[in-house]
Amino acid sequence: QQVDNYRVRVMADRPARSAIDSLLTSNGLPATNALHNQWEQKTLLGRGSGCGRRHRPCAIVQRPTGDEAVRLEAAKRFALELSIQRALQKQSQHNQDQQMLNMRRAQAQLLLSRVYVGGIGSDANEEALRRAFMPFGPMRSLDVGWDPVQQRHKGFAFVEYDLPEAATLAIDSMNGVVLTGRTLRVSRPSNVPQPAQLVEDLVQQGGLQSTVYVCNVHLDLTESELRSVFEAFGPVKYCALVPDPKRPERHRGYGYIQYETNQAATDAMGSMNNFDLGGQLLRVGRAITNPTTLMPGLAAALANQPAKPAAATGTQAAEPGQPPPAQESAAANQQGAAADRQTAGTEQMLEAEPTVRGSEARQVLTQRLQRPSRVVTLRNLVGSASELDDQFQEDVTEECAKFGTVANLVVFAPETGGTVVVFVRFAEPAEAARAIEGLDGRYFGGRRVGADFYDEQLFESGNYTG
Repeated sequence: QQVDNYRVRVMADRPARSAIDSLLTSNGLPATNALHNQWEQKTLLGRGSGCGRRHRPCAIVQRPTGDEAVRLEAAKRFALELSIQRALQKQSQHNQDQQMLNMRRAQAQLLLSRVYVGGIGSDANEEALRRAFMPFGPMRSLDVGWDPVQQRHKGFAFVEYDLPEAATLAIDSMNGVVLTGRTLRVSRPSNVPQPAQLVEDLVQQGGLQSTVYVCNVHLDLTESELRSVFEAFGPVKYCALVPDPKRPERHRGYGYIQYETNQAATDAMGSMNNFDLGGQLLRVGRAITNPTTLMPGLAAALANQPAKPAAATGTQAAEPGQPPPAQESAAANQQGAAADRQTAGTEQMLEAEPTVRGSEARQVLTQRLQRPSRVVTLRNLVGSASELDDQFQEDVTEECAKFGTVANLVVFAPETGGTVVVFVRFAEPAEAARAIEGLDGRYFGGRRVGADFYDEQLFESGNYTG
C-alpha cells in the first residue's frame, strides 16, 4: 500500500511488525495496526500474493525521484522495445518457416504428380494412352518419348496430373495392365526420393487422415447424392466436388469426402474403388492435397457450418445475461443458413441429409444415371484423317437423318493421327437408339462401323476423348 513517499510491505511476522511499528512512529506515521484498520475501512486492503508466507523479508522502499526515476523509465522503455523486437523476430521467423514449408509441400506435390509409363506397344498411340489414364483425375500433360529417325514412339511416356492423388491411383490401377497386347509398367519417376514418406508427410501436415479422394464421378451426380452413397461407411463431415471454372454450375468429375473417423475413410477406399456408379467406375484413394486450396469457398462454408449440438440428459439452465439454449440454437442455425446462401458452389454440401443412403442410394442413382443419351459415336468410317474430304460430313449427315433429326455432327480427327470418330447428336434419345441399332455392325466403304452412346455432358463441353 502507498503511504506518503514510501511503499510499505508488511508481513505477519511479529518481530518484523514490531520493528516496522517503531520505525513508523519515529517518523510520525501511524503503526501497522492503525494502517490496517484505516485501509480496511477504505476497502484498500486485500490478500496479496505473499499472504500466508512466513519468514519473508520486509522493507520500506523509497519511491525513485530525479535522475533515478528517469533511468527507471528509460529502462522500462528499453525492455518494452526489446520485447517488441523479439516478438517481431519470432513472427518473421515463423513466416519464413511457413513459406519454406509451403515451398517444400508444393515441390513434393509436383514430384508426386508425375507418372512413368513403360512397355507401351507399337500399336498404342497418344489418344489411347490419354484415354486409359484420364479416369484418375485432371491430366496436365502427356509426354510420349518420340524417335524422330524411325518416326515412332520409344515405348515410354510421362503423364503429369494436376493432383498427386490422381498419379497414385494411376500407378496402383494401371501397373501390369495389358494395352494393345503389351503389359504396361507404371511407377514413379526415378527422381522421386522416398515417395511413400512424402505422401505420409503431406497427409499428416494437412490433417487428411479421414479424407478420401474420389474421381471419375458421373457429371450428372450432385454432391448430396454422392454423399448419400458414401454415408454407408460412416458419418460424413462434408462432400465437395471441384467446380468447373468454365461452367461453375457443373463439377469436373472429382472431389473430396471427409469422414468423422479414420476407419470410415479406410473402409470407403477399400469398398468403393472401381465401383460402377451410373456406368462409370469410381476411383477412390487417399487424399493428399488439402481440398480448401482447390475450393476457396469450402473453407468459408466449413467455418460457418453450425456445430452439431451435444447430447444432453436434461435441460440446461441459461447463465445470467445469456439467451436460453433453444434461442442460441435457433440463432446459430439462422447464421449457418445465411452463410450457406452466401457461399457459392457449396450449398449442397450443407443441405439436410438425404433419406436414402448406402446401398439403396447406389441402386437409385444407378437407375437414374443409366438413361439413354442423344449423342452417338461412329467409329471406323475411315481409316485415317487423310481420307476425309468435303463430302464426307454431308454423306454421314444424310445417312444419319434416316433415323431422326440430326441436331449436330462433329468429326474428331486427333492431331497425333489416331482413330477418326464421328459424333452425332440427335434431337431425341429414341432417335439415337434407332441409329445405333441400324448402324452398329454395318459396312461403310468396306469397313465395319461401330456405333455406341456417348455422354451428352462430355460432348457439350467439347470433350471428345471420354
